[in-house]
Amino acid sequence: MNHFSPIDQFFARVEFDAAPKRRFNDGMRVSTQRSRHGFTLIELLVVIAIIAILASMLLPALAKAKQKGQATQCINNLKQIAMANFMYIADENNPVVYDAWPDLWMRRLMLKYNVINKVRLCPVAKERPAAKLDRAISGGYADRSWIVDGGGTNYYQGSYAINGYFYDVKTDLYGVPANHFTSEASITYPVFTGMFADGIWVDFWASETDRPAVNLYTGDGYSGGGLSRIAIPRHAFSPGNAPRNFNAANRLPGAAGVNFADGHVETVRLDQLWTKVYWHRNWKPPGKRPGMP
Repeated sequence: MNHFSPIDQFFARVEFDAAPKRRFNDGMRVSTQRSRHGFTLIELLVVIAIIAILASMLLPALAKAKQKGQATQCINNLKQIAMANFMYIADENNPVVYDAWPDLWMRRLMLKYNVINKVRLCPVAKERPAAKLDRAISGGYADRSWIVDGGGTNYYQGSYAINGYFYDVKTDLYGVPANHFTSEASITYPVFTGMFADGIWVDFWASETDRPAVNLYTGDGYSGGGLSRIAIPRHAFSPGNAPRNFNAANRLPGAAGVNFADGHVETVRLDQLWTKVYWHRNWKPPGKRPGMP
């Protein structure tokens, strides 16, 4: 016999019906909590590995894009310097004079044409901070500018060198007089004749017999005087990794920006600085760069 009242029976049925629902909802909460735990360790390691692979694929491409952009900026700088030099020759009716130290071609062009101050540095060979100038009066490096003490607090910094055979022959103390370009007519091959280039010093006098520097990062401290001052891997290479003990029998790494007498600028592979470019009036390109077997 049923001793429960109708009301008791009603609430009993409500509790019975609600129990499965509570159990179902509890299961949902457990499932949701488990799904919120995130990646497992293995899944995380897989994601990290994928990211590392993508980075290894993208970084070389980004580095090449950066190098290309820097080389393009360097080309534009050399064009501006060459234009200022042509303007100087036209205004003065005379090539740049080789001034007594510490004056130099850059100072002359800077005094007449303000644009030189903005384009005197290759983006790869950065200017040195003022705090280091007092102990860094020297030639440049593959990735640093050269510095000239102008006296007092005046310093000149730059990344480019002038071909010494474009100096006024009457004032040039170092070049072979017969090799000088004395007029526009004396430039037989303007499309191949180099005027300005990336360099670790302010000027250079090239010879067909020049050998590359042993230390391609410092250019042997600009002591060679010739192509070793500009045959530095500033472009198409990581200049900070320039060989410090280079074997001349090997191919030179990298390239340098060169402005030619007809006005155009190229990024020239270093070994071709001997065979492709004419550096003085009587230049005879060698079949191969000195030192190569």
